[in-house]
Formats: sequence, C-alpha cells, structure tokens
Amino acid sequence: AYRFINHQISPAVQKQMIEITGLSPSNIETIGLLNQDEIQSLHLHEIDYFNRMILWDIMPRKHLYEEVLDEIRKDFEIRAAASAQ
Repeated sequence: AYRFINHQISPAVQKQMIEITGLSPSNIETIGLLNQDEIQSLHLHEIDYFNRMILWDIMPRKHLYEEVLDEIRKDFEIRAAASAQ
C-alpha cells in the first residue's frame, strides 16, 4: 500500500495527473517539472492561494448524509456483533 501511495504522490505521476485533471499537485516537488504557465494557472506561485480556498463546501443537506452514515454504522455494529458470536 505504501509503495502505491508513494508512486501516486511522486512528482512524475503528479505531473501526469495535472495534465489529465488540471488540478494542483499534492506534492510540491512537482513544481520543478512544471513550466511557468502551468505554475501560474495552478496558482502555485501564490503563497496564500490555498488559504483562500474553500476545500469543503457547506453541505446544504448534511443531515441526510449524517442519517445515512448513522444507518451504515449501526448496520456495521450489528454485523460485527453477530459475527463475534
């Protein structure tokens, strides 16, 4: 698992992911593989850019998500208890 994760976050793979998705890399070392246009379009030259980002929008129906999550957790607990017997 660690080898896969390390592969995925390697600068070379992150560069490929940028080309596919247009999203910022998760590894800052990738910046060495990017040209100036890519760096600017991804805002990697702006130190405070990521502080201004909203990474998790407010969920307007969060209560529905929590209800489903609670049901899943309860079902998991029931199954775990049943298999322990």
